[in-house]
Amino acid sequence: MGTDASHMSKSVRGSLGQYAISDFLPVVNLSSDWIGQDNGSHRSATFSDPGLAASVPIEISQETISFPNMDDNGLIIIKYYLKNNSLSDLNEFHFGLLVDFDLGSTPDYVALQNDLDMIYQYNGTDPLAGVVGLKNITGFKAIENGTGKTGFNNSQLFGLISGIPDAIESNTASDWLFMVSTGPLSIAPGDSVEVAIAFVGSYSLEGLLTNANNAKNMYNFATDIDDNLTDNNLPESFYLMQNYPNPFNPTTNIAFNLEMASDVKLEVFNVLGQAVKTLHSGQLSPGVHNFEWDATNDNYVQVSSGVYFYKLSTEFNSQTKKMLLLR
Repeated sequence: MGTDASHMSKSVRGSLGQYAISDFLPVVNLSSDWIGQDNGSHRSATFSDPGLAASVPIEISQETISFPNMDDNGLIIIKYYLKNNSLSDLNEFHFGLLVDFDLGSTPDYVALQNDLDMIYQYNGTDPLAGVVGLKNITGFKAIENGTGKTGFNNSQLFGLISGIPDAIESNTASDWLFMVSTGPLSIAPGDSVEVAIAFVGSYSLEGLLTNANNAKNMYNFATDIDDNLTDNNLPESFYLMQNYPNPFNPTTNIAFNLEMASDVKLEVFNVLGQAVKTLHSGQLSPGVHNFEWDATNDNYVQVSSGVYFYKLSTEFNSQTKKMLLLR
């Protein structure tokens, strides 16, 4: 991260490709894990760069989220909260992650999936791996690693996180790495900016795309919860969230906010409008509620692949959303 080549904090290899000591030091050590409203396993830590003579006045809080209980072991969400700890506006600030997936012994190819904001590597033999931009990611830049370890000085690193990205699609097999970056950002004193990505992996392109979609859905689900909670941790309004994962197989989670105690009905319908499953019928207290659908009907028989609708109804409101089951 940095504002120019003279004000750069980094934790990557040196200019000759050799090991280099990180400029970052922990402010808050890595936490124990906790289960969030999204049913994910969360851990956090905070860093700064107080040892640098030309330090950048940014404190970085990192939060990682995995989903071990949902069979979503092909993705990890990472959030960074970049806080300006100075008394002045911080302008022209750039932040980036240098990613080097070593998939196997075979040279790799690199590609960009524009509709998912994802850059990924593949070689036809080993698993595919990629990075999905979830919030405030503005650039992807692919770099050939060469025969050894490509080194980076401060000017080169700042160019990578602040320059215009090169073309991504490559028909050349090589040892690739890439930069995922954001900026320029302007951050007022005491304010912070969130940057979020997901690491995704799979043994097939179809699986990689599914995991990328799931990462976006899970991130949006967690954001919906944060945006719809008040200071006393109760939702401001009646709100039905997008199910996650979506598409899904064999289970998915449906969450919603209630602003007051209500008689609630949560139902699943097929594309013909026929009732498939009643997930809940009865009184619920105010707050966030979460129900799992295992893709069975009311007789506990597995339903077929396709589009389904889920409807949340109370005596005052109703909302419906769409989901996709892929077997």
